[in-house]
Amino acid sequence: EWKTDLIEQKNITNNVLEHLMNKIATVSETAKEFLKSASVIGDRFNVEVVIHLNSLHSDVLKQVIRELSNEGLVDFDFSDVQTHQESAEILPSILNGHFVHDKIRQASYMLMSEQERLLKHFNIANDFLISAKESPSKSVVLYAAGHIVEAKSLLQSSDNRGLFIDILYKASTYAKESLAYSEALKYINTAISFLDDSSWNLTYRLTFDLYLAKISILRLNTQYEEASQLFQVLFANSGISDLDIGKLYNEELIYNFSQGFVTEALLSGLQALDTLGFSIPQNETDIVTAKNSEIDWLAKRIDSLDRLKEMPNLSDEKIELCMNILMNMGIPAFVSRQDIFGIIALRMARHSYEYGVSP
Repeated sequence: EWKTDLIEQKNITNNVLEHLMNKIATVSETAKEFLKSASVIGDRFNVEVVIHLNSLHSDVLKQVIRELSNEGLVDFDFSDVQTHQESAEILPSILNGHFVHDKIRQASYMLMSEQERLLKHFNIANDFLISAKESPSKSVVLYAAGHIVEAKSLLQSSDNRGLFIDILYKASTYAKESLAYSEALKYINTAISFLDDSSWNLTYRLTFDLYLAKISILRLNTQYEEASQLFQVLFANSGISDLDIGKLYNEELIYNFSQGFVTEALLSGLQALDTLGFSIPQNETDIVTAKNSEIDWLAKRIDSLDRLKEMPNLSDEKIELCMNILMNMGIPAFVSRQDIFGIIALRMARHSYEYGVSP
C-alpha cells in the first residue's frame, strides 16, 4: 500500500509525486527493495552495501540494475568497472549508483516502516564496526555517525557504545569546524545519550569533554539559554576537578563576551584564575602592589625581549589553560578595567618565561 500521506509531508509536489508513484509502481518487488535499501544510504551509494542490506542475490543484480536504469530512477557509474557487457560479471564492490532525483530517494525511504528504517540504519552502523579502520577518514566518520544517530534507540544496549561515542564526538568536531552547528549539536547530543549514570565515575574525562563541547556548540549556535542551564548543572557537580572548573569558567568567559557582556566576561575570567590558584586582585591598592611585583620579577630575570624567543614550548596543561584565560580576558579588561589589563599582560609574559611559550 502506497503511503502517499507520508510522502506528501515531505512537500513533494503533486506532479512529482504522481510521476514517482507511476515510476516506482512499475518496477519489480526486488527492485523496490533495492530502492529502499539504497535510500537509507544516501543520494549516492555503493551497490555492494545495498546488496548486503537487503540480502539481494547477485544472480538477479544485473536484472535490477537494468530495470532501474531503464525506468530512469537510478544511474549507475560503470567508469571503474572494466566491462559491463550483458555476459560479464558485475563487481558490486566497485559499482556505485545515485538516485536520478533526490525526491526519488525520499519517496523510496518513506515506503518503509519506521522499524524497517531503524533496522537498516542499525545494520549499517554495526557493519561499520566490523570494517572500521583505526583512523577512519572524515567522510567515513560522518557517514557512520549519521546512521548511528538514526539507529540510536536500537544501539543503546550495545557493548560498542564507547566506539559509537568516539565516532559521534569526532563527527561533532568536524561539523563544528565546518560551521554546521546544528549538525554538530545533533552528534554531540546522541553521544551524550549513550552515557549512563556511572559515566562520571568510570569515564570522567570523556564525559566532561562531551558536556564542555556541547556548551561550546550551543554558544556557537546562539542557544544561549540552553547553554546557561547546562553551565548551572555542571558548576553544581562537585565531582568536577578544579582544572575542569577552570575550563568551564573560561568557556563562560567566551559565552558572556560573545553576547557583549564585557563585565560578566571579565568576572568569569577572574573566577577561572582564582580556581586555578592564580588570582588577580580587584581593589586598587592590591592591583598596584601586584603590578609592581610582576614588573620587579620580570626586570630581575629578563634583560632582553629576545630571550622570550629562546623559550621552549609550553607543556603544562594548567599553565596553558591560564594563558588561554588571560588572553581571552584581554579585550574585556581593556574595555572595562584597564588597571587589571596591565597585570594580565605582565602575567602572560611571566608565565611564558617561567613555563614556556604557548605554541
